[in-house]
Amino acid sequence: MDDFNDMIMNCNLIDIGFAGNKFTWNRGHLWQRLDRVLFNNAWINVFNSTKVVHLSRTLSDHSPLLINVNFNLVGFNSRFRFQNMWLSHDSFINVVQNNWSAPIFPDDSITGMTMLGAKLKWLKMVLNWWNKNVFKNIFSNIKEMEEKISALEDYCQNDPTVSNFTVLSEAKLALSKLQGQEETYWKQKAAIKHLVEGDNNTSYFHALVNKKRAINGIVYAVILDFFKGNPIPKFFSSTSIALIPKSNNVNSWNDFRPISLCTVFYKLISKVLVNRLSVLLPKLVSPNQMGFIKGRTIVDNILIAQEFCQDLDIKTRGGNMILKLDIAKAYDNINWSFIYNMLRFFGFDDRFISLSSSCIESPFFSIILNGKCHGSFKSSHGLRQGDPISPAIFILAVDYLSRGIADLLCKSPSLYFRTLGGINISHLCFTDDFIIFMNASKNKVSKVLSFLIILKLLVA
Repeated sequence: MDDFNDMIMNCNLIDIGFAGNKFTWNRGHLWQRLDRVLFNNAWINVFNSTKVVHLSRTLSDHSPLLINVNFNLVGFNSRFRFQNMWLSHDSFINVVQNNWSAPIFPDDSITGMTMLGAKLKWLKMVLNWWNKNVFKNIFSNIKEMEEKISALEDYCQNDPTVSNFTVLSEAKLALSKLQGQEETYWKQKAAIKHLVEGDNNTSYFHALVNKKRAINGIVYAVILDFFKGNPIPKFFSSTSIALIPKSNNVNSWNDFRPISLCTVFYKLISKVLVNRLSVLLPKLVSPNQMGFIKGRTIVDNILIAQEFCQDLDIKTRGGNMILKLDIAKAYDNINWSFIYNMLRFFGFDDRFISLSSSCIESPFFSIILNGKCHGSFKSSHGLRQGDPISPAIFILAVDYLSRGIADLLCKSPSLYFRTLGGINISHLCFTDDFIIFMNASKNKVSKVLSFLIILKLLVA
């Protein structure tokens, strides 16, 4: 022990003491402090309120040591989230079943989206109450159990009887279950999926399978309600906007990409529409467009662009030119009236356009900051990134630009890019990025730019 103390002194380390049980190791009736945390002066200068806590032992014979630097974090009320750890509680399934089957309205005239929204709102309030009063705070439960185990260990040291050790073992098993719930919480927080998690909830998922027909009936009623022409309630159209960093080095708002987090039932409605629409896209959209079209790949356009780059230096009157167009905030700026006019141009009837407009115009937006939703506002233009139908609608709308460029060069053959093979390709499309192959003379460039300015006024 003297050698160990000399090592601490020679390395300029400090033992700041501890809180909790004075022993960190136990085997039978033997108790020792074998584990400790040592700090240097640099740590103490930065974290001068550091404390070491000996936590209670569970299945191990050693106590875990907690280093607490006592940072004060500002708390906030987070939005409602389903917690997977609730599934481990014995009363959870009954609470959900009883409140789901309870009548919400006095008569049966209200169905579909309105009924489902009301049931989900009621269930959310019930689960919030149940979580607070029955399940309770998992971290407080663990802390209380650890304090109980610490007191029982002290009692066992003074009175090492079989009955006392039995009570201590039962408390450790209860703590182990609570720690399992905490592990499930952090797995969900970190978005980690484990196959073992499914095995632990077999009874829950078995109940879901048995209720499959009922669930299908609920989903069917909601989607049918929408296709009858009923407006989407705010409960389903509410959208949370999350800001996703484009890179590891974030310095300004431009370094974030906004993603719309749509509700599950809205995505089901939107997916039904896009499944019908995706079948028609290859027949409607110009062959120059390769983005979001089934059966087409962007690689084809890349190879064509590389071939044209090799012909840039061909001698021709005015020279050759490649113009790259990157439409800034394309999803955010597109005009709704322009979208509906393009759908009519492609021959879609008023009913489909009405359904599409309901998806496009109904959302209420909230911004997620520090895990909490702020505000509720509507938009007047643009499409949501994260909505299943947005890519298909966007591709149809910007095809106007593609057709316009092709028509412009077709009517003025002198605008074409000259190649060795004599191939006339006006442009290539990569979703919202365009590459225009054209003659580089001043009057030709001016003609194309004038067309793009007019188009901007129509689309944005």
